[in-house]
Amino acid sequence: MTNPSYAAARCAGRSIRSGALLLALTSVLGACNSLFEVENPNQLKEADLANASAAAAIANGALATVANGFSASLLPQTAISDELKWVGSYDSGRELMFGGATNGRNEFMMGGYPTMAQGRWMADEAIARLEAFDKAGQLANRDDLARSYVYAAIAYTSIADMWEDFTLSDRRTAAPALGSAGMVKMYDTAIGYLDNAITIARARKSTSIEAAAMALRARARHGKAVRSLLAPRKTPTNGLVNDAAAVADARQFFALNPEPDYKYRFKFSATTVTSTLGAWVNERREFRIGDAYVIPDATDKQVASVRLVDPITGQVDPAISGIINEFKVSRQYGPLTVVSARELHLIIAEAALAGGDVATAASEMNAVRALDNLPAYNPAVHTTVTPRDLLLHERRANLLLQGRRLLDMYRFGVASPQWQSASDAVRTPGILLPIADVERLSNCYLNGSC
Repeated sequence: MTNPSYAAARCAGRSIRSGALLLALTSVLGACNSLFEVENPNQLKEADLANASAAAAIANGALATVANGFSASLLPQTAISDELKWVGSYDSGRELMFGGATNGRNEFMMGGYPTMAQGRWMADEAIARLEAFDKAGQLANRDDLARSYVYAAIAYTSIADMWEDFTLSDRRTAAPALGSAGMVKMYDTAIGYLDNAITIARARKSTSIEAAAMALRARARHGKAVRSLLAPRKTPTNGLVNDAAAVADARQFFALNPEPDYKYRFKFSATTVTSTLGAWVNERREFRIGDAYVIPDATDKQVASVRLVDPITGQVDPAISGIINEFKVSRQYGPLTVVSARELHLIIAEAALAGGDVATAASEMNAVRALDNLPAYNPAVHTTVTPRDLLLHERRANLLLQGRRLLDMYRFGVASPQWQSASDAVRTPGILLPIADVERLSNCYLNGSC
């Protein structure tokens, strides 16, 4: 069951410098039924946004653009991993599948970068405006500010998870590339935003927002540890990370008594916005789920059945089967999970395993397995499956299409069978998506024209 669900609003716009704020807010959320959703406002002009009554619409604009950017960035990042296989006609898709990760002219980089940049900008703009309303005592519902912090944190964490480098340009005002150190600090910005969201949520007793922010903060801390581990672009000797703060946040999340199979998701629909990932896989059929996970149909363009099996039962893993079936049936409107209780259990399990605490690691992995009624893992009994091997499998099965696999492949020394020997992914483990040429050609710091 999903709690909470997030509906992504329709969003139009060409780039971060093309008036993203106004465009994002002319078509925001329609039907609303969750704590984070509000009534659909009338058409707005940018001047109207100085009015505190527009606060909910501004926050929804952040939701819309961040969801759009998340999906558009997830596609090329996932296409480099073994989660997707190119089966279409676009050379850009083949380049990604072969392990090419540095071509800023790649069509999918060119689409993902400005969309993610717009989402990041809109979320920061929402925070700036709502903080001003709050300071002036004009903000009617501080939950709108709290959720703006949450959306911005997702943007910053996703950028750091998926992109090698980035710029924080402000509409027509260019900014320099952040560089390696700056990209790691993106996680710190996300964590700071989530600190603020948690403070507001606790003051207002908004448990749903607190749980979401706590889960996302655990994820941001874990993501920072993973990216830092891969800072020298090579496969580490030991790919496991043990971040005490991430574990503490995960445990605080569970102390809030969330639903056992909690998922924080972006939802898409015919009346809101299309998932870029779903559209290119299920509609255009440029990609499909990779061979390690599924058996394709006769056309090689669609999934016939699930291949990946649980290492304990030897049967098809129900976790990955559920994800694939939902994604396939939902076509271009399938929800995208940003963080989940499953992932938080696995973060705790990984830290325990890194510290030599096999019992805790097994207990946390078994909490995940129980959600699909799978038998518990006992290292003393299931001696052919090591705790580390099971952790890698559970991450692979439960976190499909969530942007985790490529970094897991890098840090655990797993290569896609499609990667070419001279590819970026093989030669430089840890390499992520580049600043796209759509930014390089227009940014004076990058083209040398400042």
